[in-house]
Amino acid sequence: MLPTSGSSANLYSWMYVSGRGNPSTPESVSELNHNHFLSPELQDKLDVMVSIYSCARNNNELEEIFQELSAFVSGLMDKRNSVFEVRNENTDEVVGALRAGMTIEDRDSYIRDLFFCIH
Repeated sequence: MLPTSGSSANLYSWMYVSGRGNPSTPESVSELNHNHFLSPELQDKLDVMVSIYSCARNNNELEEIFQELSAFVSGLMDKRNSVFEVRNENTDEVVGALRAGMTIEDRDSYIRDLFFCIH
């Protein structure tokens, strides 16, 4: 489980983009920071979903929450594809880079959503 508070701001991210010995580029993420943690709204939504899932009494209730989570994951994949492009695909040097016109704020928004999904 990944942290959701600023107290773990020095935790290294698994979402590191290698600079191959070069200085970090703006889209690189080598450490998590306050921009990557769940917003209070996302944290509340996650808490509600976990509560609903853990209190489900039958398969129908589980399927309802599963459909909502599946839709969220699908949206997350769409967001990833709109924010990042894959470079050096099918090599040992594969990286994700921001698409033209995307900003580090777009990147951070994706990371927050990803935290929500894997939290």
